Amino acid sequence: AHPPYFWNGLRYTLTQFQAATGHETHSQSADPRFANPSTNDFTLQSTSPAVDAGTFLTTTVGSGSGTSLTVADAGYFMDGFGLVTGDMIQVGSNSPVQITSINYGTNAITVARSISWTNGQGVSLPYSGARPDMGARPG
Repeated sequence: AHPPYFWNGLRYTLTQFQAATGHETHSQSADPRFANPSTNDFTLQSTSPAVDAGTFLTTTVGSGSGTSLTVADAGYFMDGFGLVTGDMIQVGSNSPVQITSINYGTNAITVARSISWTNGQGVSLPYSGARPDMGARPG
């Protein structure tokens, strides 16, 4: 079998590709330990190396409290565009809160209730545990 990465005419293993390009720095190559893929249950077992191994979608810019915060990139989220309810997000250790509006030009997010944050805190869709899990299913 060929190494899985093909770049610039050469084949690489994950480790070789990371070293050669600086890309895929957060990737892993391990059994994700899905609960039961044969029945399409791709939730993670508690022993999965993907549990708490994900990264945040963006981070807060500045610290504060209230219902309006600035993030490095608000493009990961949506406010519903007047059609549906906005995304639920989790900012640092706050419990999830709903987005009511986003100014994509300034990366300002308005949320439904007051929260507090510090500069550089992780912002993601809701998760449980210490940080988001890796993979397609939130956890």
